[in-house]
Amino acid sequence: MFFSFAASGALVYETLAPVASIMGGIVTQQVFPEKVLRESRKSIGFLGNFFLSPFFFLGLGASVSLASILAFPLLIVIIFLVSFSSRVSASTLFFHKLLGLKYAFIMGIGLCTKFSTSIIAETLLLNSGTISTRLFSAMIATYMVMKPVVAGAYSWGLSTAKNGITKLFSVEGQVEGARAQG
Repeated sequence: MFFSFAASGALVYETLAPVASIMGGIVTQQVFPEKVLRESRKSIGFLGNFFLSPFFFLGLGASVSLASILAFPLLIVIIFLVSFSSRVSASTLFFHKLLGLKYAFIMGIGLCTKFSTSIIAETLLLNSGTISTRLFSAMIATYMVMKPVVAGAYSWGLSTAKNGITKLFSVEGQVEGARAQG
């Protein structure tokens, strides 16, 4: 049943294939007993992650225009700066009193790792014609640049703040903080 929803969605409306797959999963949960679902969930996850995700990213790469990336490098820099600075600024602004400036900044860097989850939405927007290949290519290039930069900055920030984070989230650290304020 799952595959019939996915196949019909892919054949009739190409952009609705992800929606059809989700609907197929919902129907599958209602039709099959819990024991069967528990046993098959791991194999479905393995199939999806090991076999299907490389095809998704291969198709993603085939949609990227190298000419657009080379012609508009400033667009990549702008997307990077807007994405990075907005998340770090928001985190620092809203959490500096709770966590302290340094840890709120590190949390903002950690929020930048979620940029990759928007790839699916960006792909749907490209397939529907809502965004141009130029913008899509710049966003994917930004993702590829941002991944190692964010991972490096985040791990460096965590390693320099290791003792402070442990103290911040320990019971003793909270008691000492309350005494200092009181």
